[in-house]
Amino acid sequence: MDVSGGSESIMKYYEGIDLHIGYRVHAHILMCSVSKPSILLVEDGRGKALASVIGGLTFITYSKIRDSVLFKILNYRAKIVDNYKCDNSFLLDLAKGCKY
Repeated sequence: MDVSGGSESIMKYYEGIDLHIGYRVHAHILMCSVSKPSILLVEDGRGKALASVIGGLTFITYSKIRDSVLFKILNYRAKIVDNYKCDNSFLLDLAKGCKY
């Protein structure tokens, strides 16, 4: 769903939503602010920082695979290699949390 165009379109769309599951940081903030459930799929540092600030249910969906000095040097000026990979193990955690 495209909710671009300002806060009015975002508010109008999300007021009818009972649960948010996704990677949109601003949607997570909005849902938490109106006391509706939200699950944030963290894909970068913004989501990680938000989880430590406002909390809520979050799942980290990536893992760092390269942390050596060589890769830091290669990526200093230009993004030559990707230091992260998609980590689907959060799906198991999500499924465990959703069982009654």
